[in-house]
Amino acid sequence: MEPIDLELINEVRLNLRRVSSALDEEIEADINAAYADLQRVGINIADSKKPLLVKAVKLYCRWQTNFAGLGDRYQANYESLRDSMALSAAYKETESENV
Repeated sequence: MEPIDLELINEVRLNLRRVSSALDEEIEADINAAYADLQRVGINIADSKKPLLVKAVKLYCRWQTNFAGLGDRYQANYESLRDSMALSAAYKETESENV
């Protein structure tokens, strides 16, 4: 997997209302886990700037950190978005991309 774009780490950090970069390694690990889960259901993550991919990553990270004590809500929102994206042709991996 390619290194995570610093811009995305900054965006997720701000979304989690964190100012310090002290936990950036944890954020990067959560982003990688989100990407792995999205790929697991057949979502193409090659264009990581697509708005729904970014939103899914943010929801995943909020779920993993139990943001504002609402981890269960963020989990449900993430899974719903992930499953919808998996059904969308715009986000599906093609067979040639799997090779």
